[in-house]
Amino acid sequence: MGLEHEYSRAALEKLIEATEAVAGSLNVDIKAYIDAARMDADFIAKDVSNLNHADKIKHAGALIHRDYEVLVLDSYARSNDARTYG
Repeated sequence: MGLEHEYSRAALEKLIEATEAVAGSLNVDIKAYIDAARMDADFIAKDVSNLNHADKIKHAGALIHRDYEVLVLDSYARSNDARTYG
């Protein structure tokens, strides 16, 4: 595996771990999308001759972005609930 594949996989893995940590602290379940993003990250490391790496990286990034949107919306909803019912 080339260095560029390892860097891409490692960067995605760090984003995935950070997203999981934030989700865990907020008690939000994002497991399905995180697992799919992790599969994409693993794919680029396992099959280095495949020509779909850019697509897999983009897809994993989109899944992680979707999870952050869920986390932001959930956090916003909780803060509004706290102000309304607090």
